[in-house]
Amino acid sequence: MTIDERTTEHEPLPTPEAARQEPQFDTRDTWQAYQREHYKWRTGLSTVNDADIPADEGEPPAPGFADIVLEVALGILGSGPGGQVGRVTTRPAASRPPLRPTSLRPTLTPKPPATAIKPSATSSGFKTSQKLASAIARLRNGARLRANGDLANQAIANRAPREPHAGATELSFLEGLLQQRANSNARGPGQLHSVAEIQALDFEVPERVYRGHIGNTIESAAVNGLERAPGGNLQGDDYLAAIIMHTARQGGSNGEVLSLSAQRAIASKFAKGRGAPVFEIDTTQDPTAFRTINDILLADSQRLIEARKVTRATVLKAIDNIAVHREFEVFYVHGDIPAGFMVP
Repeated sequence: MTIDERTTEHEPLPTPEAARQEPQFDTRDTWQAYQREHYKWRTGLSTVNDADIPADEGEPPAPGFADIVLEVALGILGSGPGGQVGRVTTRPAASRPPLRPTSLRPTLTPKPPATAIKPSATSSGFKTSQKLASAIARLRNGARLRANGDLANQAIANRAPREPHAGATELSFLEGLLQQRANSNARGPGQLHSVAEIQALDFEVPERVYRGHIGNTIESAAVNGLERAPGGNLQGDDYLAAIIMHTARQGGSNGEVLSLSAQRAIASKFAKGRGAPVFEIDTTQDPTAFRTINDILLADSQRLIEARKVTRATVLKAIDNIAVHREFEVFYVHGDIPAGFMVP
């Protein structure tokens, strides 16, 4: 690779000797000559081609917060009768030869002319005291540290997962559904009108739940567990939808869904009317799979409605029946209850 084909990505770093001899712009010299010497210093090259020198070579960086404060402080200290803040000099305009056609360097957009603040050398000028210089240095370093810290904190914030924003007036899907009904002509007595009411009627699943069950004897249940009616083999969301439809109906689901109760007295009432035994189930065998109807409605109804597995009317009817029937319903969401869960 020739010098003409170099890009800024491949330019060598300045040598330690060159780093101690960074050229400074002298008003007695031309800006082009200064850029040439500065480019030699930065790259460590002894000979350079003017076409390879960037348009912004040697220009000072844009003033930061500390630089602005320094300029203001110097202006205040140098003001007063006969005071002269400083002499502002701009770099002289210098024509540059056009880039060589063979150069691969991308064209850089020229920056606006930079200015340099130089204290006046007259007797009415000023000299920065050592204390002021130390204070300004501390201010500059502090500003740099704060800027770096802000950038680091912003990167961490962008990287960290964010919780979805919920405004004070934003409603959940189920809350909106309940309020929509409350504001319509479909409202009636005994209806629940808020998610808070559903939550208030919810309860912790106890270690023992009960069912008055037809289809299994005590002996067969010890071997086969409690089985749903023939054809009752739904799983996953299909079974959750069947559970909601079971609660919404007046007459249950004819054994396609195994409804349990947290209260033995309620299960015994159903068992007596059917002439069936009452079975006791140990929920600690699979705690997360035993769920209340309240929990299923609160957690899964939106997804099931959007998947068109249940209707809004069915969900609303199931919600109302929670308060009307007070059966303290619990469901094993995996379907048939294994024999190992049965309490002798």
